[in-house]
Amino acid sequence: MPFYSFVCKECNEKQTHSLSISDYTDKKYENLECLLCRKKTLNRVFEKIFSKVQKSSAELIHEITESVQKTKEKIENGDTHAIRDIYGEVE
Repeated sequence: MPFYSFVCKECNEKQTHSLSISDYTDKKYENLECLLCRKKTLNRVFEKIFSKVQKSSAELIHEITESVQKTKEKIENGDTHAIRDIYGEVE
């Protein structure tokens, strides 16, 4: 579930809550209580976001190596499309 950031209007406490997307779009966050003062006065705040790559660096290197090998084989076999992709149009 996604995490959403809020700030309490009463005590100014910044906090993060996990809500399903449907709960968020149905505005069920309006029923959330502040973790500090227990009042239902949270305002959504927007912060920088990040994402995590689900592949390890070893997996990424392996995929790139395979892709390079396949492209190399295509060029060696005279695949004109692969050659144009790499070197551009030959005049």
